[in-house]
Amino acid sequence: MLCGHDGCMTFDRQGRAPVLCGVDDSDSSRVAVRVAAALAHRLAAPLALVHVLRPGPVASPVAAYHLGAARSAMVAAGEDLLDRVAQRADLAGARRRVVEALHPSRGLLAAARQERARLLVVGSRGRGPLASALLGSVSEPVARQSACPVVTVPPDVGCDWGDDSASPSVLCGASCSAADVPTLQVAGELARRLRWRLVIVHVAEPPPGGPRTLVASDADESHLDGLGRHPTMRALSEAAYEAGVGDADILLEHGEPVAALRRAADAQGALLMVVGTHGRGPMRAALLGSVSRRLGMSARVPVLMVPVGVPRSPASAARAA
Repeated sequence: MLCGHDGCMTFDRQGRAPVLCGVDDSDSSRVAVRVAAALAHRLAAPLALVHVLRPGPVASPVAAYHLGAARSAMVAAGEDLLDRVAQRADLAGARRRVVEALHPSRGLLAAARQERARLLVVGSRGRGPLASALLGSVSEPVARQSACPVVTVPPDVGCDWGDDSASPSVLCGASCSAADVPTLQVAGELARRLRWRLVIVHVAEPPPGGPRTLVASDADESHLDGLGRHPTMRALSEAAYEAGVGDADILLEHGEPVAALRRAADAQGALLMVVGTHGRGPMRAALLGSVSRRLGMSARVPVLMVPVGVPRSPASAARAA
């Protein structure tokens, strides 16, 4: 299931909830639009393109008059930008909206809430210290405050993103906590809808002299007994079963979390990484800074961040009972 502000929305029951993509005139935005369009197509969802305008200050009636004229010109320019982006990407059927907000992240969050978006897609604008500042300007507050999953897209994602020829995978980072269940549900449903493999990865401290990677296949209840010698692997398999994920590879990686997840993504041919966030406000910001935010800055593939508080599906609740 993927969820919006007003509760869970499964693809079957809320089939018109869109994939919403923030658009500006940057190269990273064009790459994000391409990924958003591919996701919308594969998920049989509408695509909504949103451009955010910042209103200017009004100091007097005369300034208000001139501001009104300038605003009309800015709205027209924003609409023209959306039309050009849609035409360039052959997206004639995409919804297009120009919204006003004091900050682009606020406009995108408001649009996602109004549209009941199932996914919100934004460009991350690159890597390194400069990318960190740019990511923090839009992507980070969106990921920190959104109630629907947020996909950050690096600028160098290839034009063939989503190509099935190489047996791609969805890679889901798991922390062996109760918060894993909704993240695994989102990752599992995406993998099923995209028809890609699902790989679940937990990163732990390196064991002295032990293997860097442990592998278990097909996360279902029949494998639990065989994993008893590895408590972490068993816990991951139990979480996957509780989330209703019955077909996945489970990996236990060792090392620094971001580097290990990137290494696993490369090894597994992942085209999408899924990670959870664990709260809102300052605490969630700190946790985003630890793994999710750094993945958003450094990953070579799009990173989907699942917000806290996603309700469990009925099937998952029944397994937990």
